[in-house]
Amino acid sequence: MKYGLLGKSLKHSYSKEIHELLGYYKYEYFEEDDLDKFFKRKDINGINVTIPYKEDVIKYLDEMSEDAKKIGCVNTIKFSDTIKGYNTDIDGMEYMISRIIDLKGKEVVILGDGATSKTAVECAKRLQARTIKVISRKGEHKFEDVDYYKNCDVLINATPVGMYPNNLKSVIKLGKIRPEAVFDVIYNPNKTSLLMDCDRLKIPNDNGLRMLVYQAVKACEIFTSKKIDDDVVENIVQKIRTKNMNIALVGMPGSGKSTVAKIIAKNTDKKLVDIDKIITQRYGNINDIFAVQGEKYFRKIESEVLEEFSKKKNLVIATGGGAVTMKKNFYYLHQNSVVYWIDRPNRKLSRKNRPIYKTNTMREIRQNRNYLYRRFSDKYFNNYNAKTTAKLIVEDFNETIYY
Repeated sequence: MKYGLLGKSLKHSYSKEIHELLGYYKYEYFEEDDLDKFFKRKDINGINVTIPYKEDVIKYLDEMSEDAKKIGCVNTIKFSDTIKGYNTDIDGMEYMISRIIDLKGKEVVILGDGATSKTAVECAKRLQARTIKVISRKGEHKFEDVDYYKNCDVLINATPVGMYPNNLKSVIKLGKIRPEAVFDVIYNPNKTSLLMDCDRLKIPNDNGLRMLVYQAVKACEIFTSKKIDDDVVENIVQKIRTKNMNIALVGMPGSGKSTVAKIIAKNTDKKLVDIDKIITQRYGNINDIFAVQGEKYFRKIESEVLEEFSKKKNLVIATGGGAVTMKKNFYYLHQNSVVYWIDRPNRKLSRKNRPIYKTNTMREIRQNRNYLYRRFSDKYFNNYNAKTTAKLIVEDFNETIYY
């Protein structure tokens, strides 16, 4: 008998990985167009349901759980003598929120009016929120009506805006709005533009990965009739983050980023991406680019390459020394990476094939960039020895990734 996920465009889903980490059954993806045909199959034991079928499947059910009835959509179905639908998304959302804040007596604003928004509304009711406001693009209260919801205590993004591959898009910007906590149901990328705003403003926040893992655990309990501890949830969250998050290195030209990145990639399962090497492969010698087309052109193509690879997962990214001079690169890097600044004393910086040193002294470059390296990075390491630095970064990454 089979278990799996029913939906469309599932290749970027973590569901198979999560359910197989639980270890009770094999799990597959069902990208079906004909639901009538699918629900006549006799080889299915249980499925999860995602976009666009969470409401469409209801007509095939014999019964629904109370939560599924209230919300009006289903994300888990068990096939036995009858076909019963459940909504475990609400359990996942409650778990995600309750780790950070108590909603009792709070004003909660929910962005979006789709199936996930309906789940968020019921979750806020369950957690005894004082007021619940739903904001959407076409509803009575729209995203731009900031005065209507600027005093909210908790903000939940229940839209797909900012989800891979449309990274860094956002329906609102924080500023006038300063909630006590923010939640984004998106988990790819790890940090949406909204959550990076939260980090900048020091607002507690979380993405949708814990919600995804917890709802999967609850679905597994329905499928198997076994109770699973919350410790299992956190263990899976950490494993997925460790596997999928990137390690990115910034620092002065010649500080050893490429060497350290190679060692990290060799000692982990992560793939090495050296931004300068990719630029050379695609556009030619970097010294020639600086000489003929200038630094401005080089920074443009450097940002384009960074944007491309920063969307990907499970990489070690060695950036060029000047990547920090472009503000947008901060957002590209931080959406899926822990960023490390590695440094050396000026006397130990390699000058070979560093075009920037032909027109600027090391002291000038350091004076202009050190504050940018500091701003871009999550952690700092002095690179006295490449092997030691790589080892320390991997150790720190494995500790930092759990939050």
